[in-house]
Amino acid sequence: MTPTLIAAVLVGLGAPVIRGWLWGVPFSLLSIATVLRSFAGSALTVLVVGVVSFFALRATSMPRAEVGQLAGVIGGGLGLLLLLSSARRFRHVRGLSILCQRMQEEDARPTATVALDRLLQRVRRNDEQRHIALVLMA
Repeated sequence: MTPTLIAAVLVGLGAPVIRGWLWGVPFSLLSIATVLRSFAGSALTVLVVGVVSFFALRATSMPRAEVGQLAGVIGGGLGLLLLLSSARRFRHVRGLSILCQRMQEEDARPTATVALDRLLQRVRRNDEQRHIALVLMA
């Protein structure tokens, strides 16, 4: 079970950074609630998948020494895949909403402006229609 706990903590610690990177939002502009929710959600996902796979593997003829390690790898791998999958859904809209919200704060405005320009330029290169929709939403 120790490898599963280690995988849960590692995926949980990386989750806010990965979400911010995929959304186009610097880590410093993410709210504390977003960071905590991302950490807790990813860590719990890895723990649940790891524990289920641990008990499923323990019922097989696999050597006991390898069950915990394989359960940690399975939990960490599936947790990371679910994190990437969920962060990619509506990533431009989520990034845009966070950056527009942070534009209202005086101390975060310069960083949010640069990040918003970078996000819109990235979307413009990939899909002109989506760029127009995001500009209208902003």
